[in-house]
Amino acid sequence: MAFAFWIRLYNHLPVGQMIFIGFSNQRFINQLHVWLIFPLAYLALRSTYRQSTRHGYYRYLFFVAMAFSVCFTLQGRGILLSLVVGVLLIMLVDKEKRWAWGKLFLSASLLGLLITLILFTPLPSWWLDIPPFGDEAEVLNVTSSGRSALWLKALEMTTFWGNGAGAYACQELFAARPHSSVLNILVHWGVIPALSYVLLCLLLLKQTYYVSSRLSKVLGVNLLTGLCYSLVSGVLDSPLSQLLAVMSLGVYCASLPRSVVCPVSETQFSRHSFFHTALIVLALGIVFACAYRLYERWVHYPQPVGESISVQEDGLRTQFWLGYNCLEQPWQP
Repeated sequence: MAFAFWIRLYNHLPVGQMIFIGFSNQRFINQLHVWLIFPLAYLALRSTYRQSTRHGYYRYLFFVAMAFSVCFTLQGRGILLSLVVGVLLIMLVDKEKRWAWGKLFLSASLLGLLITLILFTPLPSWWLDIPPFGDEAEVLNVTSSGRSALWLKALEMTTFWGNGAGAYACQELFAARPHSSVLNILVHWGVIPALSYVLLCLLLLKQTYYVSSRLSKVLGVNLLTGLCYSLVSGVLDSPLSQLLAVMSLGVYCASLPRSVVCPVSETQFSRHSFFHTALIVLALGIVFACAYRLYERWVHYPQPVGESISVQEDGLRTQFWLGYNCLEQPWQP
């Protein structure tokens, strides 16, 4: 990010948060590192346990600060709000190290803000006498960026049984997804799956509070922070962010005691071969269904679109593909 800023500054061009060629939306970066901040913070906190590894605290603290700097530079309102919720959660569930967590995140956020001011904006622009954000960019974006219209449309489309996969992408809106994980499930799959999703999130919150392992608490809060961010952004339906979410869930489950993950013994579990077979069949069914959906999109997708430079000027809407996400109306960008 600093390289992109400095190249423009070197050529006396104005800089802002929307200058990164190659990203249809620069804040997709935030959707990736939202899954990494709390594990890094845990490594920083853990480094303080032993005197021999105390120097590692400052290294990991700097990594967390750089993540905060990205949030400040890109004006990521959603991720900053979710991080505030995450910090409050970790201070609530880990009472023994409550103030250590607070001190760590306060230091990281202040250092991240300092990194942004010195390396990105506005100090470099002031030193070179260049407008820091150009003529049209906002210094601080406090609007909803059209999300309220997307949410209202999602509620308008809601039915008890849902509309099926990809239905929202067929609407003539500026975005191909509702930018809310709950509304996304509600629109496509109906009320019962949406309630099940909310219930699972509440169970995760309860498990995170009562589990004894600090690592499990951190990884649980990490998941809850990402889920909180997904309420106002397309975190769970962006491919790379979705992959990191699944990996974060797997790491969290691996950190739990065996009695929590599998309350029956290995002998008892091995007798339930029917459930093993059913799980494998279900997983294979999902894999083949997704693969067929991928094939359908690949067949009708106009390849020259991938060479487009401006998403907004071409009227494209991003989801898993750069535009043309509606299979029922493949001509619609």
